[in-house]
Amino acid sequence: MTVNTQIKAVAARMRRAGYAVARAGVCSSLAPEPLRVGVLRATGALIEPTTSVRPRVHMSDDVRLGADSSVGEECLLQGPLTLGDRSHLGPRTLVITYTHQIGGHELRCPEPPLVKPVTIGTGCWIGAGTIILPGVTIGDGVIVAAGAVVTKDCEPDSLYAGVPARLIRRLP
Repeated sequence: MTVNTQIKAVAARMRRAGYAVARAGVCSSLAPEPLRVGVLRATGALIEPTTSVRPRVHMSDDVRLGADSSVGEECLLQGPLTLGDRSHLGPRTLVITYTHQIGGHELRCPEPPLVKPVTIGTGCWIGAGTIILPGVTIGDGVIVAAGAVVTKDCEPDSLYAGVPARLIRRLP
């Protein structure tokens, strides 16, 4: 088998493996950010060109990232998720959109899962290690303190903190 034939065979295998291979490769900190964002966009992610995505971010296909936004290292983003323009997710932020009904004692999380979209408004700052649970809407201009667990909607222009997250104060 010639080198050219080997290259074609490898390329065909990669095409069959799908975009998951490409996405896994760009999760590395060795991949420069423009390449990382470019591959994510080329494989179907809805990311504005001015958005920053740090290494080791895992996201589903139905995640939309607004212009001039950023996603910190090691985030897990389940969709459907919409992140507004100029919003920032700190490292290790988890956005969870899947949940289950509570079943009987023989099977507590029956199939199928329930999907509840999450929306994060424009100009938000989500601190490191925050967990955002299914169905939450975070209003424009909200700050969520590091380590908070957001279980309910957050009003615009407010600061939230704690487990579960609660309103600390209104912001100007």
